[in-house]
Amino acid sequence: GLPSSTVAYRTERMLQSGVIIGFAMAYDDRLLGREAIVLSVATNGLGGCCYENFFELAQKHPQVSWIARTLGEWDVEFGIILDEVQDLHDLLQEIHSVGGKVVQGISSHAIVRTLKD
Repeated sequence: GLPSSTVAYRTERMLQSGVIIGFAMAYDDRLLGREAIVLSVATNGLGGCCYENFFELAQKHPQVSWIARTLGEWDVEFGIILDEVQDLHDLLQEIHSVGGKVVQGISSHAIVRTLKD
């Protein structure tokens, strides 16, 4: 292998030149006693400010790690990390509150294992 000083030098050069823009860390939430869940939300249309309201909720909510606008049966998906079941209940209420009558249904899917990052 390469000496650690060479790796450190090359890494620093790539950071300075902008080739590397950041680092990510992957971990298993289950080992920390947490559950990863995807909430799929069906609406009767995301017109107006509905998606923006969901996006603002996702930005502010501590359990939401990502949000995606999707095609097909589900319109929006939220990635959430749960410490307790009550967190899921609270977030579902907030989604219904933000979405109002636009929300037609919500489905939850547990993330069992991430195969690729």
